[in-house]
Amino acid sequence: MTILITGGSGWLASFLIKDLLAEGYTNIVIMDIAPPNKTLLRDAIHKVKYVHGDVRVWSDLVFIIKEHNVNDIFHLAALLTAQSEEAPHEAFAINAVGTFNVLEVARLFDIEKVVFPSSIATYGPGVREPVDENQPQVPTNFYGITKLLGERLGLYYFHKYNVDFRGVRFPRLVGPYRGGGGTAAYPSRMIEEVILRKYYECELNEDYTIPIMYVKDASRFLVKLYQASNVKTRIYNVQGLVVRAKDIVEALSRHIPGAVIKLPEKTVRIFLEIPLYYDDSRAKDELKWSLQYDTIDKIIVDFMHELSYPKI
Repeated sequence: MTILITGGSGWLASFLIKDLLAEGYTNIVIMDIAPPNKTLLRDAIHKVKYVHGDVRVWSDLVFIIKEHNVNDIFHLAALLTAQSEEAPHEAFAINAVGTFNVLEVARLFDIEKVVFPSSIATYGPGVREPVDENQPQVPTNFYGITKLLGERLGLYYFHKYNVDFRGVRFPRLVGPYRGGGGTAAYPSRMIEEVILRKYYECELNEDYTIPIMYVKDASRFLVKLYQASNVKTRIYNVQGLVVRAKDIVEALSRHIPGAVIKLPEKTVRIFLEIPLYYDDSRAKDELKWSLQYDTIDKIIVDFMHELSYPKI
């Protein structure tokens, strides 16, 4: 059995690769336009096959599927929120056209499963909370629009062609080495900067609130979704932690004595409004899902552990 991970050199993919290897999946091919990150993958880099390829290019996907006899696909290739706003044409090509290409090769080559990480960005403000899977999706940013299109394409291919499409709408993911910009990245930046340099200046005030999930929990969910024998819900909502900037500051102060974190009296600019609370009862009932990193303190402790590894 061969698993293909598109966007396989990316941040979330690096954690997914290590979890898949730990579960005994040894034939993993990662497809990306950039080589894998040695710092993120560490010794796992020698246990996977890297192939240069672009999801926007149909022939790249066809070649890799045929050359490596791919059975299943984790489709992680995507341009994230801030980058999508800055480059909507590129975001549409990667997030929308790329997803269409993946689903079409899945249909033509009888791929067994396609696992797709979506986002709570597919929901706009004003929906009833906790948000369940039946709430209307009216995204207000370009990333959310392209992710919603990916979801609808996946459901179309499931219903019309019986492609086993499985998705999840993640909250803002947090973890070491995340990189990127925008409010989605600020908890990761704050925690990492304070651990490494004991200083961080934030543009968000102490009451700014965001739903987050630790990247290792997100990776575990993808594996659990992939392994599920009987998926009743095609795209699951999952609830992470709901934290204020103040909560992160207080937790960091408990673990990093002497840390200096500056917060403004009020948020400098307006950020995207998204619902905070999600009904993940279907994921809990059908997949037996639960968070492992269910407090900000647990997240910070694991951050410290990950950042203590020597860089390659």
